[in-house]
Amino acid sequence: MIRLLIVVLALLCIDSIASAQSRVDATVVTVSGRSVYIDAGRDGGVVVGARVVFRLKTGELVAGTIVDVSATNARAELADDQLLPATDDHAEIEIVTPTPGDPTPKTTPPATKPVPVHPPWKQQAGAIDTDTPLLAPAFGARPEDRPMVVKGRSYSVIRAIKDIEHDANYLYARSGLWLDVRNPVGDGGRLLFQGDTQYRSATSAYSDSSDTNATVQRFSYAWGLDANAPFRGEVGRFFSAWLPELGIVDGGEGALRLEDGWSLGAGAGYYPTTVESLLDGDNYGFHVFADYQSGAASRLFQGTLGYQQTYQQGAPDRSLVIGRVTANPSDDLRLFGLVMVDLYGSDATLKTSSAEITQLLTQASFRFSPTTGVTASLVHTTWPELKRNDFAYLPPWLVADGYVDRLSGSLWTKLDQDWRMSLRSHYWRDQSRDGYGGELSLDWSMSTKTPSSLFGSIYYEDSAYTTGAGVRLQAQTELGGLHLFAGYDGFAYTTDTLTTGSPDNLRHTLRGDVSWGEGQWYWDVDTSYSFGSSEQSITIGMSVQYRF
Repeated sequence: MIRLLIVVLALLCIDSIASAQSRVDATVVTVSGRSVYIDAGRDGGVVVGARVVFRLKTGELVAGTIVDVSATNARAELADDQLLPATDDHAEIEIVTPTPGDPTPKTTPPATKPVPVHPPWKQQAGAIDTDTPLLAPAFGARPEDRPMVVKGRSYSVIRAIKDIEHDANYLYARSGLWLDVRNPVGDGGRLLFQGDTQYRSATSAYSDSSDTNATVQRFSYAWGLDANAPFRGEVGRFFSAWLPELGIVDGGEGALRLEDGWSLGAGAGYYPTTVESLLDGDNYGFHVFADYQSGAASRLFQGTLGYQQTYQQGAPDRSLVIGRVTANPSDDLRLFGLVMVDLYGSDATLKTSSAEITQLLTQASFRFSPTTGVTASLVHTTWPELKRNDFAYLPPWLVADGYVDRLSGSLWTKLDQDWRMSLRSHYWRDQSRDGYGGELSLDWSMSTKTPSSLFGSIYYEDSAYTTGAGVRLQAQTELGGLHLFAGYDGFAYTTDTLTTGSPDNLRHTLRGDVSWGEGQWYWDVDTSYSFGSSEQSITIGMSVQYRF
């Protein structure tokens, strides 16, 4: 009898412990009022009526009760909203099945308010699928539960130019495919492809030439694309997600996403300068980077610091440091900065310093009011000393002393709901000359049933070899599904590039464009006619695109 009593008590204790200590670890997906959504559901053993305790990073406990469950997620109702878990907070969530007589911790749920009687629905919903995620806020389904999605576009462009003045003909044609396949193998990854074929020909009284080539701009597979994925990787031909300034990468790249917005990563492979170069074995190397992105969407701050080392025929070539910052400290201020610094060793023959800024871009925009704003930018460019073949033909004086600086600014203001005025100006200089230019423009967005606008501007340009002033007029409207554009450009200029004839010239250009769409097809036809001093030409172009 005593042995039987001990066995019964033991079984009761085991049952009590199993009921009280069953737990499922989950993560807060989002919070809406007293409702907290988590990424664990019926597949993980969560049931309606279970008790949930949210253990925050602060060490505080918040309790609630599971009220809705689907296959992969659940909704918990908190006792009160005085202390809430944070959305996407990596807090430890414990789910405990309540035992008889064990009250829910913290406080009891508030009294239920009377619900007003709703009139009968005009349309009745079908049967509810209890395996689908709960409604808003929406959840991201597991990759293996998501279907494969294919989207992309095919495109073709053809452009013909007839140079009447010099009796010459030029033809350019291009056809390509851009393909984006999401989740092809059930891991949430993306297969991306872009390639095309191009044809060029030039015919004149003195020569006749043509060429055809096929290029692959991108062909890569990336995974870990979700913002919360701990690792993001990509292999193939691609542009780096963190250092696109490197250009094309034929190789691989990976990054670890750490907490508090930090990512650390590296990549390696070939670094071709053109899409025609496939696996250029003479230029290879690696790159590393650190990236930080703030979590405050209203006050974006993103900074990246990277380093690239390449090798040409086995010898060290480019040592490049890249820094980039994007920020909006206030609702009205936007800042961007990019710097690329090349480092040189003792084997450099044209550079006298050990480090040089080869690319600098800064831009700031500020909005004084909802109707007035200003933008300013500075660009500085020099040419690095490199061993790679495409830099071997640069003039030594250009690599040693060449540079281009350009300072630009613009001011815009809305005169009223329909009128906008803009003023743009720029100043440039290089190692041997300088110049400037500016434009004053006026936009009129007409308040009509179909979108229509008029644009007019006067401008002045003092470039390296040409100086002149001009006027632009443009009009756009919609008509029966067609988008219509018409424009005129008149430019009176002086040039010092001609060896014969008058240096004073006048050019007129008339432009027209018609575009429309039919289902998944999009068409565009454009034409232009230029005439004036010692020039006359006609250009006709057409493009067609199919999106799927």
